Amino acid sequence: MYKGAARLHMVIIVILLIIFSGNAGCSDKKSDLDPYIEDQIDIRNSENNQEIEYGNSNYSQIDAIQVRDDLISVISKELLLIDTSMTAHSIRISQSTPNKNEKKKILAEIRNISPHIQSPIILDKNLIITEVAYDEYEDLVGSDLSDQDHLNEVVRTGEPVMGTLIQTVEGIPAIPVSYPILVNNTVSGVLSILVDQKTLFADAILVADRDNRCNVYVLQPDGQILYDNEPDKTEKNTIGNSGSMDNSIIKKTIGQIETENSGNETVVIQSEDYPESNNRTHDIVWDTIAFHGKEWKIIVIKPLNNISN
Repeated sequence: MYKGAARLHMVIIVILLIIFSGNAGCSDKKSDLDPYIEDQIDIRNSENNQEIEYGNSNYSQIDAIQVRDDLISVISKELLLIDTSMTAHSIRISQSTPNKNEKKKILAEIRNISPHIQSPIILDKNLIITEVAYDEYEDLVGSDLSDQDHLNEVVRTGEPVMGTLIQTVEGIPAIPVSYPILVNNTVSGVLSILVDQKTLFADAILVADRDNRCNVYVLQPDGQILYDNEPDKTEKNTIGNSGSMDNSIIKKTIGQIETENSGNETVVIQSEDYPESNNRTHDIVWDTIAFHGKEWKIIVIKPLNNISN
């Protein structure tokens, strides 16, 4: 139920989840935090109940590596929750022959696994939609998604497949993922969802960087931004024409980001390029999350002290 096929030209190392055809697209907006995220925020707040003095250091006391590692931990645990639950539901479907009402119930349960899950559907082995989560999208039942490469890969391999960033009909970017429904080790159908990557990453940042003192980016292999502190940059190519200072910082380290799964560098932006920066120094750290054959690059940029001319 989604719109368009996403680009996939390897530029950096990264990403996640399933693409639906143009007229088959729906998304559901939820704002509640995941219970795990809420617990982690409470823990982090209790650990940081003493006041931190930042002085004039321009956030230099913020540990960018710790922020990065916390992001990796929180995101990975949320993906594990989704993965475990989706696998269990695909097995449940394969071990019975659910009727329409039972399928609706299963899809409703999937919707409640995580606030980041959107629009679950069931397809048959020919990649025809057989059930949707909500009655208002009932007319999508019978839609043929066999032209979608990622779904064909699920049928071919019998393994879960994550796709690249797409945009739903409602204009909401999301990441698709699909799971095989196996009967006697043969794919009899596909169980698919969209993941709202914006809320997933934003909630993780609430845990990892509660004071919002670092800039966080998540990229997929073609350089497309999955998450940016500035919402209008999402879905754009961070290695493209952007004139932002952070873009220049990433460009200066792109060779390492391309070849190293994780790293930590210090970058100076010269005052002739950005006079207002006064030769500002930044820490840039990154790491990679791999999930079902795809990768995301998590990038954290921390401004340090200005360097005098």
